[in-house]
Amino acid sequence: MKQILYVFICSILFIACWHQKESVVAIEHIDMRTTEKIRFTDMFKDFRVIVPETSDNSLFGLEIQRIEHCKDRLYLLNRIGARKNILCFDSVGKFLFVIDRLGGGPEEYTYLEDFFIDTQNDNIVLKIESGWMFLDLNGKYLYSKKYASDEDNFPRYICEFNDSLYVGYQECMRVGNPDVIFLDRTTMQIKYGIKSDSLYAEFTPSLPIDGDGNTIFFYSRNDIIYDISSDISKKLPVCVVDMGEKYRKFKNSEPKEVSGESESSKIVQALIEHKFNIIRSFLCNKQYFAVSYIEFYPEVHPSDIYKQNGLDFFNYNVFYDRHTKKSYNTKYMNFDILNSFNPQKMSMLGSSDDGYFYAVINEYLDREQLSAIAKSPYLKKEIKQAILSMDELSNPLILMFK
Repeated sequence: MKQILYVFICSILFIACWHQKESVVAIEHIDMRTTEKIRFTDMFKDFRVIVPETSDNSLFGLEIQRIEHCKDRLYLLNRIGARKNILCFDSVGKFLFVIDRLGGGPEEYTYLEDFFIDTQNDNIVLKIESGWMFLDLNGKYLYSKKYASDEDNFPRYICEFNDSLYVGYQECMRVGNPDVIFLDRTTMQIKYGIKSDSLYAEFTPSLPIDGDGNTIFFYSRNDIIYDISSDISKKLPVCVVDMGEKYRKFKNSEPKEVSGESESSKIVQALIEHKFNIIRSFLCNKQYFAVSYIEFYPEVHPSDIYKQNGLDFFNYNVFYDRHTKKSYNTKYMNFDILNSFNPQKMSMLGSSDDGYFYAVINEYLDREQLSAIAKSPYLKKEIKQAILSMDELSNPLILMFK
């Protein structure tokens, strides 16, 4: 069990960034420990439940890591064991095609890390082991670009910035390398960068950059949300994300380098004791900042950390209303759209230019739960019928809302 925990925490360290102190004055404050109660439908007036078609080719794997929306289609980054593919559905959940070019040929890759949609050119841009692969919106191969050097091989998350640049977050592998990079859309070369102040930066969200149509924001490892809309390496602090006193004490007392089993064990213990939470994603629209985090719950007492059978985790999402300056945690939200409370397995995975958030309910729903959902007064008849036809092998539900 000790080895399993170590492997588990190391896998999380690979996809995230550690929070460092920085002397900034945050303009606003997101209270992640808020207990404010509210109904889902009081916050979001426009919402839809999508029942994605299930087939051998469209089956969700271990985890959906990212959702991109373009022209009434949803593109999902689907992790299947050690590899990934991209599933494409239309806006009502009909499966269209899968992008899975694993191989050694000229139009194939040996590893797919990430992707994003270039809406200006209607391209799907894949980040692969040797560089970038460009496909059209139907998954047809167009061309590829190789990395100019090994130093270009660190971007972990990329999205559109403006007509001439992409913006992304890159791995903190070398001292002095920037955290946020701006890539020329034609050459894919780094044009600007916001530098990191440390070599180690575990626990930055896997989805750390998003925009509201006018402004691009970056969630940094020091729990500050920055406005990075300038393309000349400037960042403006907008919000501080407050996870509570226990979190701050643990973060400030632990080593910044997490390189061995003992350090990993301390983090696992802190997760179990709720002294530390992993920030999973940051998304926004014109009204809300949405910060998703993970809480772990052991099956036995924390002192038996290496004797337990496993760890369970819940996804919680805090929505910060940028108009009222109030924070709302889904732990205390009446999720009335689905006749359910506390959507503990809801993963926030994407947003669109028209303001919609996209989330996946990563939980097996039994017949009683499905029947309760189907009685929701907010769902259309055809959606209720599709929900009632789901079984244990069905793909999870997708939510879109704003």
